[in-house]
Amino acid sequence: MAVAIPSARFVGREGEFVRLAELIDAVAAGTPRTLLLTGASGLGASRFLDEASARIARLPEPALVLRASASAARRGCPYEPIAMALWPALLGCSDGDLEAVVGPAGEVVARLLPGLGPRLRSLGLVPDQPRRLEPERRQVRVFEAVLGVLARLGERRPILLVVEDVHRADRATLGALAFLARVSRPRRVGLVATYEVGAVTADHPLHETLRAMADGPLPPTAVELAPLGRSELAQLIEAIEGERPTASVLLLVAERSGGNPLVAEELLMARRELSTASLTGSFEQLVVARLARRSSACRRLLQLVAAAGHPVTRAELAAIDAVAFADGAAARRSGTARRAAERRTAERRSTQGLSQELRAALEEAFATGELVERAELGVTVDVDAAPTGATAPADAPADRPSASEAASLLDLRHERIRRAVMADLLPDVRGRLRAAVAAAGVGGPAHAIGHWRAANRPLEARAAALLAAAEA
Repeated sequence: MAVAIPSARFVGREGEFVRLAELIDAVAAGTPRTLLLTGASGLGASRFLDEASARIARLPEPALVLRASASAARRGCPYEPIAMALWPALLGCSDGDLEAVVGPAGEVVARLLPGLGPRLRSLGLVPDQPRRLEPERRQVRVFEAVLGVLARLGERRPILLVVEDVHRADRATLGALAFLARVSRPRRVGLVATYEVGAVTADHPLHETLRAMADGPLPPTAVELAPLGRSELAQLIEAIEGERPTASVLLLVAERSGGNPLVAEELLMARRELSTASLTGSFEQLVVARLARRSSACRRLLQLVAAAGHPVTRAELAAIDAVAFADGAAARRSGTARRAAERRTAERRSTQGLSQELRAALEEAFATGELVERAELGVTVDVDAAPTGATAPADAPADRPSASEAASLLDLRHERIRRAVMADLLPDVRGRLRAAVAAAGVGGPAHAIGHWRAANRPLEARAAALLAAAEA
């Protein structure tokens, strides 16, 4: 019987759902609340939110879930996760509703969401001359504008703003989240933030944000995801393999995974694929051993996605592949041959299409469970036919999905798998792939800085930093 990873059936977490339901009830009554969802990597915070969003959507009067992930913010711009969450909800508004929801925040919203700029200007919501403010007032103005937009959206139906992986968020986003959590005036807006405990070091800026939230008039509710118990693991194994596990299988999974669902899933897949190998190795060793069974094209595909550090579109993947292909070929060439390789790379990038080899590798990676395809995080309730004025403007950013048709993104199944893939690469290969991501322009200059530095290319990193500063 084939292993289904991840399983369609959700297991456990009923206590956590109760806490979330209490938050939604309070928000619906006009009391803002904040929930902090914490836990170790692999315990299933994102999966819990997927299930929660599905359950909320089935309610008779569902809340509007605005969801984004700090780890998926590809432009490196301040407030990017909040902008990602707001984008589909605002894009789906008619002109009349957009005018009412945005109100006096038009100038700030146009800066956060450039794709909405033309519509906001046509509605007279953006002044011809931008207002000049003292530097210390600019950030507060953004905070107040975001709060106002969310509060006006909440007048129509309760709002649940969900920001995942805030340990990866920029300082501006952290400041905005702290502000939203501390404001106690009545509004139908709830905030849910997740972070990985092990990623928060002693000097991490998230500590300051958590202290600010705790000192506010409405301290957040902290919920820590615990490992799955033995009975829940048995349900998980049954959901994946289609049959109740034997006592020996349950004991193996329970002891080796420690109740971590991600590790349990990897063990079950390794048990099927690596029947002659030992399952006593680390999670990373199991991932690498399974990847060794894939075709060379599939391994290359997974390495390209892992090097990007975030979900990518097919066009972005093709661009990274084109640059990496040229770099690998041109490293052994010079003169005319190198320029010819660069021309072929430019042609390959201009088509924005994957090679036949990578298309086949995609199918293999999907079939074996390492790669997943999902819509970009955003509004998670179904959207009716686009209302008048709700079509995307011609100059809307390509990586911003509409409310009714989200962009398809490719990503590794989990961040720990990404880290395992990158750790298995030789240093020069890892640097070459990171440089390819930066040179392909994926994520913009702000995101390229870290890739150039990881590739030990300080001059390119400096140039990207200057470009990012000018853009900001």
